[in-house]
Amino acid sequence: RIRLWDQASGRLLWERRPGAGQLFAVAFSPAGDLVAASGEGRQVYLWESASGTFHEILEGHTGQIHGLAFSPEGRWLASASDDRTVRLWDPRSGQLLHQLTGAAQDLHSVTFRLDGRELATGSADGRIYFWSLPDGKGQPSLRRQIDAHRGWVWSLQYARDGQSLLSGSGDWTAAVWNLATGERTVHFEGHIDEVFAASFSTQVKPIAISR
Repeated sequence: RIRLWDQASGRLLWERRPGAGQLFAVAFSPAGDLVAASGEGRQVYLWESASGTFHEILEGHTGQIHGLAFSPEGRWLASASDDRTVRLWDPRSGQLLHQLTGAAQDLHSVTFRLDGRELATGSADGRIYFWSLPDGKGQPSLRRQIDAHRGWVWSLQYARDGQSLLSGSGDWTAAVWNLATGERTVHFEGHIDEVFAASFSTQVKPIAISR
């Protein structure tokens, strides 16, 4: 189930159950008017956040969908799946705009750079893939990949300046990557289980990591 709560009062605003199975990902549009969720059902569900009114269902993946992300300007919704693809959708119309292929294993995380010109995905074999995104009618292209971890890459986030990327992995570690060189600059060790979430603060320097 997905539940939307009022942050100030803690009051439950609405609750929905999109199909069967577990949910793995949830994301708000930049304007806050849409909320998306996905999971075992191989579909992405969209609702109007204010009312909980059903907006759209996005179908086409053939595997579970572990990662969702809206582009910073709200133009695209990206979904990362066990079918080894990332799909870029128009969240307003539900139209599939692009299908990104080239990953060797299942994809479990996805994030946009804050300028909207690049997208990163994390895979089950520990690799991070980077795609260039067009600002017009061109096609996205796979630019490069990093052999980042020894386990699944569960979490990705760009720094605000777009110069580095934070990753969290099933190998029990997190890391910060210099995107100009592809080199790891910081390696966080000490967890005794998989790192499912990691996040920069708004000031970049502090980092929160969760298992």
